[in-house]
Amino acid sequence: MRIVLFEDGRCPGYPVSFMLRQAGVPYARHHEPGAIVRAVLTETPDAIVWSLRPESVADLATLKLIKAIAPEVPLLLVKPDSLGLTTECRRELCPAFVGGLPRNAVELFEVIDGLRATTTSV
Repeated sequence: MRIVLFEDGRCPGYPVSFMLRQAGVPYARHHEPGAIVRAVLTETPDAIVWSLRPESVADLATLKLIKAIAPEVPLLLVKPDSLGLTTECRRELCPAFVGGLPRNAVELFEVIDGLRATTTSV
């Protein structure tokens, strides 16, 4: 399974990377949104895990672009508790997961396990 992760380098401790690594989930981490777009254009990943930043206007624009390029790639959005996603945004992005860590970690890993099962059974 090929997971691409966006996690801003300004986030101390890289909480999403840490949790994925602890769970044994392989991923390629990028600190710059354009790198994710290039990764999707180069080789379509099985999933994209995106750690949304509080000032997420640029993140949402990039995610909309990615969804236009590769609509079949599942998006897993890890968000700060303070960030609310509009109904319109959720409908447009169709994320497979939206939640905060560590509170929703079990749900995140259940979604990843489900994706892993579908990609390894092919």
